[in-house]
Amino acid sequence: AYISDYVSRMILARPDVAFHLMQSGRTVFRSAGDGSLVNAVFCIYGAEVMPHLREVSYDDGYVSLLGFIGTEQIGRANRTAQSFFINARYIKSQKLSFALQRAYDARLMTGKFPFCVLAISLASEEIDVNVHPNKLDVRFRAEERVVRAVLTAAKNALVERVELPFPPSADPDKSFAQEINFGRPDELSR
Repeated sequence: AYISDYVSRMILARPDVAFHLMQSGRTVFRSAGDGSLVNAVFCIYGAEVMPHLREVSYDDGYVSLLGFIGTEQIGRANRTAQSFFINARYIKSQKLSFALQRAYDARLMTGKFPFCVLAISLASEEIDVNVHPNKLDVRFRAEERVVRAVLTAAKNALVERVELPFPPSADPDKSFAQEINFGRPDELSR
């Protein structure tokens, strides 16, 4: 389970690299490595989340955010579907998670947490990765500015109802994963 979680985070962190994870002779994940974050999200979470994604794009000159957040329809019972990446490094941040949660105001039911895959770009001297030996916890020099950026970007993405293009398919009844032979195994069987 830890290996599967780690590989899924790597697929999301580096959509430009193709990954193939097998367990007991069965494919768990196979990513395209085409550089498309939409395809990486599809590979990990499947077609059911695609209609509920909202694109995040934010840049204030200090911090840049790109990625996706989910609508309230794909709220989760825990925070495991929240992936934050700083300069392509997976991190866990309670403050960023709380900022994301605040962006939803009263949209989510109590006990539900938002879905997100957010790539944050920041100058390396603005981050301290030596907070904990596991390197998952980081400290920001201007923490409030980064938190505010996540809050603002998420609020903007929830207000703007831009529909994401579903990964292309020649046949609308045939899933994208079947067409190019990658993705989650349960998607391949449909």
